[in-house]
Amino acid sequence: MTGFLDKETLQLLQDTAQKAASAHDKLALVAMPTEPYAEVRLVLPDGTAEEAVVNIPPRKHRLGNVAEVARYTALAELTILMTDATVWYNRQSVNVVFNDRHDDDDLRGRATVDLVESPELVELRRFESGEKWLGQKEFVFLCRSKFNRCLENADQFLRTIRSIKFYANESGHGNIQKSRESLGRSIESEVSSEFGEIPDEITLNVKVFTDATLKGTRPIRCAFDVDQQTGKMRLVPLAGEIESAVDAEVETIGEMLGNSVKLPIVCGQP
Repeated sequence: MTGFLDKETLQLLQDTAQKAASAHDKLALVAMPTEPYAEVRLVLPDGTAEEAVVNIPPRKHRLGNVAEVARYTALAELTILMTDATVWYNRQSVNVVFNDRHDDDDLRGRATVDLVESPELVELRRFESGEKWLGQKEFVFLCRSKFNRCLENADQFLRTIRSIKFYANESGHGNIQKSRESLGRSIESEVSSEFGEIPDEITLNVKVFTDATLKGTRPIRCAFDVDQQTGKMRLVPLAGEIESAVDAEVETIGEMLGNSVKLPIVCGQP
């Protein structure tokens, strides 16, 4: 053996060696209390000891936000941690993977930032099917409580929604046009608002992920519909709008990483 050993370590080796000398065909594996836990002493049956090294469990760090990836890699770039490291990013997370060329995944430590969708986006996804209708009061409350910061011209839109009036009368002619439709041969319904024309489409500017360092929002166009018969309303994201918003935000994350991290950057799953 080589290297300095303190009194406690020598005593431990002596005691272990004495026990091992009286044991036939047995080995003892002893972790050294003053050395890294990856280094051990293998005590042989004859009482002698040899150095042995075991694999260090991979590091699994959690970073607070995307900006921390640059700071973390800058601090670690002079250490062995950054050997063959790669940064991977996708819709779910950003991962700094150490020893990324190693075939054994158990030896590849990593630092991860989880990408969590914002409450506004989660709420908007509930309306994608087009099957969720709300009463007038419920719809106004939804806009005020969930989407107030997302709505373009929020005050004007809410005034329009609050002032919507529903009418039904006998007329007898079939007619289908905006905000007006025939209900049969003799009954017609109509919906109108005192504060301007009722829109067919509105745009929500939605923050995609909760990460505080991702400041921007993404426009998501939604169809707005009113059922004249029931007086209920619905908001339906147009096809592909939510996914386009998420893809655009992920692309921005990739650009942020490319501008701030001195490591290979890959879009995908590690």
